[in-house]
Amino acid sequence: MINNFREAGNKWLATVVKSGGPFAPLAGIFGKEGTDFFLRGAPAIVSAFAEKDRPVSTYDCAIALAYFDLAAISLGLGCYWNGFFHLAANNFPPIKDVIDLPRDCQIFGSLAVGYPKYKYNRIPMRNQARITWH
Repeated sequence: MINNFREAGNKWLATVVKSGGPFAPLAGIFGKEGTDFFLRGAPAIVSAFAEKDRPVSTYDCAIALAYFDLAAISLGLGCYWNGFFHLAANNFPPIKDVIDLPRDCQIFGSLAVGYPKYKYNRIPMRNQARITWH
């Protein structure tokens, strides 16, 4: 299923970029054929959805995804917020139909999830904080 999302999403993204609009400045970046700009090689997507008309749906979904993002680190996973998937899942029929959410729901955010390519052994060196209490 993820490969179907990847293929359909890359086609959608190419169409959206070429059509002008807010993504037109990205045309130079998305010019390479066969490159996965939609999911960037991620093997999984996690999306949060809720009722469309519920006033706090956006916040609830963002909070749930933020906690998922933090918890994924403890499992050795990496995540990135994927706004392209979120847009396509709500507006592009080949992806929207496969997801098949209830009519009164929509996706409010998505994370691409996978094992990170790079590992960080330590945080960057920082100067000691100078704190003065009065």
